[in-house]
Amino acid sequence: MNKKAPKNRVKVDKIIKYMQDNKLSKTQFAKMCGISIYALNTILDDNKNYLAFKLAKVAQAMHIKLDGLINF
Repeated sequence: MNKKAPKNRVKVDKIIKYMQDNKLSKTQFAKMCGISIYALNTILDDNKNYLAFKLAKVAQAMHIKLDGLINF
């Protein structure tokens, strides 16, 4: 049986590019989103233990829809 490697659930590269384009540190970006630096790092590590509403706050801060950050 062929098993595919699980892909990232979150488009981390899109978040990182946004921070780079806007010259934001992780701390600045987390503050802009209204989340802790710990929560941001959890999302960026694509850890499964983050709360969905925190990812929604990231999307809102980036002015995109939530589905723009999720791989289906």
